Amino acid sequence: MTMTVKKTIEAKSLDELSGILGTYDEHLTHISREFDLLAYVEGMKIRLEGKEEDVKCGEAVILGLLQTVRTGERIDEAR
Repeated sequence: MTMTVKKTIEAKSLDELSGILGTYDEHLTHISREFDLLAYVEGMKIRLEGKEEDVKCGEAVILGLLQTVRTGERIDEAR
């Protein structure tokens, strides 16, 4: 039986959150499909649920995007 793991990542500002999510949450949707995750936003928090390895991978991608956004860069399809 596979255990479901939950992880929360919190953005510091609305600008950070919108930079990570993309237009119509396209970046979050892509991450959730790529890693087979349930991913959703509650306030300033991104919630991830799924298999442990998938959640770890999704978290790593989101934290990487967060670092990029915090340097002032925009996220596009190449990142």
